[in-house]
Amino acid sequence: MSLVWIPNILSLGNLFFGFTAMLAALRGRFDLAIVFVFISMVLDMFDGRVARMIKRDNPIGKDLDSFADMISFGVVPGVVFYAAFLGQVPLEGCRTVFDHSSNLSHLLVGSFSFIFPVAAAIRLARFNVSGGEGSFQGCPSPVAGGTLVLLIGFNRVPAFFAGDGGFMQVLNFAIPCYLLAVVFLLLAVLMVVPVTFAKVQLLSFSSFHSPGKLIFNVVMLLGLIFFFKFCLLAMAVVYIASSLFRARNRG
Repeated sequence: MSLVWIPNILSLGNLFFGFTAMLAALRGRFDLAIVFVFISMVLDMFDGRVARMIKRDNPIGKDLDSFADMISFGVVPGVVFYAAFLGQVPLEGCRTVFDHSSNLSHLLVGSFSFIFPVAAAIRLARFNVSGGEGSFQGCPSPVAGGTLVLLIGFNRVPAFFAGDGGFMQVLNFAIPCYLLAVVFLLLAVLMVVPVTFAKVQLLSFSSFHSPGKLIFNVVMLLGLIFFFKFCLLAMAVVYIASSLFRARNRG
């Protein structure tokens, strides 16, 4: 097998786990959807780097990466949002918002959910035209889509440390359905606004040559292992907030 297929397989893995996340959400397993989308994000983070490392970058691989991102971080978050209201096992509190037997309810929620794939398509098309070197316009679709899926099923993912009441109950929050719709729109808008976002650099192959990067990577890995959902949410909030803050200062 040609080495060129190594990064392409990673892109296909991104697509596979995005697809399985969608199926999991339709069955009400929002916890699994979060894990599968996270795996898609990791694979998406490394397919391009592996291609550059083995010097097997190719146009097909770039298009395959874009198509996989469109599904995993555009279509899937929209379907997960739809499943939260009208899926087989919707979220607590969302199941009574719409009448499941009404075709109008499915049409309204489905049409609203379509906003996210549209925003992701615009964002990815802009990225492909610009080349995406260093920084680009709009929040990256993996960050926006991953954050949305994470927030939808946040309280479904167990934490590694013990405790059910008090502060732990506050940490394992569930976003009210109406607020969830607001967050959905906000993340979709962030993908298309003309704001410069830096390229996400969670892990780096060059970390062993830089003690600072190595320590940062180790801390991030430990955070993801022991505080998975809290670490993911914190990183997303910091990344989005810092990008908006820098854009405001430039303006």
